[in-house]
Amino acid sequence: MDEIAGKKYLQKLTFELRKKTVESIDKLLAQTNTNLSNLLATELFLPKRTFVETAAKEYLESYPSAEKRAEKVEAEQDLLSWEKSSGKPSVYTPIELANARLKQKIINRASELHSLELELLNAMHQAYISVAIKQELSAKMIEEGKVGKKFGLIELTSRLGPTLTFPDSSNYFHIAAVPYGKESRITLGEAKTKEFVSADVAKESCANLLRTFNVDYAVAETSAAPRSTVPKSKRLPEVYICSVKKNKIDSANNNANTEIDKTTNAEQIFFESHHTINTPFREEFNAVVQELLFYELAKLYRG
Repeated sequence: MDEIAGKKYLQKLTFELRKKTVESIDKLLAQTNTNLSNLLATELFLPKRTFVETAAKEYLESYPSAEKRAEKVEAEQDLLSWEKSSGKPSVYTPIELANARLKQKIINRASELHSLELELLNAMHQAYISVAIKQELSAKMIEEGKVGKKFGLIELTSRLGPTLTFPDSSNYFHIAAVPYGKESRITLGEAKTKEFVSADVAKESCANLLRTFNVDYAVAETSAAPRSTVPKSKRLPEVYICSVKKNKIDSANNNANTEIDKTTNAEQIFFESHHTINTPFREEFNAVVQELLFYELAKLYRG
C-alpha cells in the first residue's frame, strides 16, 4: 500500500469510526427503557455471542457418543454427591449437567481465544458511556456539586467509576468504592449480611452512602457475573441496582420508593431494579451493567 492509498484508508477508517461513535452515543441518549435487548452493549456483543453459541451447539451435536456417555456417568456421580452434601434434590438431570459442562468448555475456550476482541468491545462501550456522560450529564452534576450536593458510587467491578472523573468532577464526586469482601463493606459502614447479591444489599449500599458519607445522590449495584464453571443452582448472571436522591420526589416514576431520613428529616427517593443478564462473557456482562448504571445516573440528574 503506497502512502496516498494509506492516507485514504486511514481517512475512511476515521470517518467510519466517528460515524459509529455518533450513532452509538445517540442510541445511549435516546434510550427510554432498560430492556436488555435494546441496549447498546447487547448490540455490540451480539455477533461474538451468536458465533460462540453456534459453535457450542455444533460441538455438542458432533461430540462422540462414547464420550457423551462418559460425561453423563460423571455427572450422575456428581449429582449424587451434591444431593448428599446439601440434602436437597438437584436442579439438573445427568444429561443436562453433562451438556452444560461441555458447553462451558467451549465458552471458556472461546473467551481465551477472543479475549482481546472482548476486551476491546468492553473498552469501546466504556468510551461511549464516558462521552455520553460528558455531553449529557456532566454540567448538571458539576452544578449540583457546587451547591454541596455530592455523589457516591458502590459497584463490584470498576464499571461506571472510570467514566466519572472528567474535568471539574471534584465538585460533585465524593466517593466510589469496590467492596469485594464482607470486611470492606463493614469498614464502609454497611450492615452485616450473609448474602452479597440481593436487592437488600444494593439498597443498604445506597442508604449507607447517604448515611455515612452524606451524599445527596448515590448509585449502587451488587451482582453475580458469568462463571467459568457450571453453577450447581443454575443461577444465571444477574445484577441488583439501587439509586437514591434526596429532597426531590419523582411521582411519575412507578419504581420510586420515598422514605424519610429521621436524622435529617429529608426525603430519600429510592429506585430499585433487578436484571438477569444471560451472557457467557464477563466483558459483555460488565458492559451491560455499566450501561444500566448509566441510565440510573441519568434518572437522578435529568429528573
